[in-house]
Amino acid sequence: MGLTARLVYVGTSTESFARDHVITGITTLGRCGKIEFPEDAVVYTREPDKTDCGIRLSRNHARIFRKGRKFLLEDVGSLVGTYVNGKKIGKRQPRPWNERYRSKDDEAVRARNQGSVELKSGDVIAFGIEMFNDKYKFRFEYG
Repeated sequence: MGLTARLVYVGTSTESFARDHVITGITTLGRCGKIEFPEDAVVYTREPDKTDCGIRLSRNHARIFRKGRKFLLEDVGSLVGTYVNGKKIGKRQPRPWNERYRSKDDEAVRARNQGSVELKSGDVIAFGIEMFNDKYKFRFEYG
């Protein structure tokens, strides 16, 4: 008997992505993913040129896939990070988000955010919580 997995939306948005999603095969999450997030942005000013930029969820932010009887969540190098039960996947960033993105050091930020974790039924997954709070928040269920 196969496992059925899904993401149950528990965030604060009323947009079209804010619903339950069935996980099939390798399920990508991001602005260009199988589970597609909107072109939402938090605006900040980059130094030293003082240009306004928007930080958003990555085109290819994360993916969920099955390995045997386990499900894994992998941040594939996002800018804004992925969290499971409030704990960040990947390495801790050395500075607050508004300082990180002003520095134009995107590659180092992406590298620190990469990582994966095994998901358990009931785990709460959040994307970019430093910027978006609970907007992109799901509970993982399977059984």
